Amino acid sequence: MEQILFLLEKCKFYAEPIYSPSGKLYGVEMLTHFYENSVKLNPQTVLGSLVYREKKALIKKQLISIISMKHFFVKNKAFCSLNVDAEMAHILISDDSLLNLLKSIPFLWLEINEMAICNQSRQSFAIQKLSDVCRLMMDDFGTGNTSFSALRSEIFSAVKIDKKLLWNTTDKDVLLCLVTRLRMLCPIVIAEGIETLTYKKEAIRAGVFGLQGWLFPGCYFDNLELSSVAMIHGSKITDRTSNQLRESY
Repeated sequence: MEQILFLLEKCKFYAEPIYSPSGKLYGVEMLTHFYENSVKLNPQTVLGSLVYREKKALIKKQLISIISMKHFFVKNKAFCSLNVDAEMAHILISDDSLLNLLKSIPFLWLEINEMAICNQSRQSFAIQKLSDVCRLMMDDFGTGNTSFSALRSEIFSAVKIDKKLLWNTTDKDVLLCLVTRLRMLCPIVIAEGIETLTYKKEAIRAGVFGLQGWLFPGCYFDNLELSSVAMIHGSKITDRTSNQLRESY
């Protein structure tokens, strides 16, 4: 318990940029980095070990950090997205103070992973309730855990294509058809996994609305204001090697 509380206290928030095909900063996704003795831990492992109370403390810390950067997002007309799982969604709708925080952040989008979208009434109710408070984005579409039917509910304002789907779709026309069909249900389609100029070009050709990946360097939330100029023009960078890109993380 004490170790987890220490990890939550020392965690750092990273801003990963999302760009439009024209190169405009569209938004950033907040990622949470955990460290122990200066060693970065696997975030999914840490998040998976958190109990209800610890997840609640983390969500509150994340929201407060996002609010502290309100000037950056308003000035650049950009959104901030935050990934939440099924339990986090339930935590948010069950706490009035957290709901009030959500309502005070009009530029916040919540990313709901495919795994959290199922027919269980408790989860469906939580996601529906959140859609009344802020915009929702379906994350990791294409991992096989949901289908187009979830987008027909009109709960989601945006959808992210899973990076492996982008990487493994060798037929460009198949990707074009997929994005076209997604846009009929949800106009804002974002491609993850943009690690090279080739992936960037393929995603743009397919008609995506946003681009996200290692090709575009980000920064820690504390440095958003200082890094705003570089981040706003970051989509114009040239291709990089995989090792260089991973240094950003």
